Amino acid sequence: MKAYFDTNVLVAASVQEHQHHSQSFDLIRAVKEGRLLGYTSTHGLAEFYSVLTRAPFTPRIHPTEAGRLLDDNILPYFDLIALSAADYKPVLRSCTNACLIGAWFSMPSTFTVQ
Repeated sequence: MKAYFDTNVLVAASVQEHQHHSQSFDLIRAVKEGRLLGYTSTHGLAEFYSVLTRAPFTPRIHPTEAGRLLDDNILPYFDLIALSAADYKPVLRSCTNACLIGAWFSMPSTFTVQ
């Protein structure tokens, strides 16, 4: 099955102390094991790096650690989707029609890619 991963799932899977770490980590493992085809947006990668390096996690996540997490756990396993400005309207309309709630919508925080 194809599944799109929101930045929040990628961050939660990467931060052991995050309240949704276990569920998110299991989803990432499913992608790494080939049980799910993982997709994320190019913009989501920038958000992932920004959140990891700016959020007040204890201990703080150093930029080199954030880069290692990207290199080891996301980039080799996920297909990247680059959305154009024209893409955002139908994507947001799909989220609205599916009644998806921002940030942490119901776990798992993925939706099927058509």
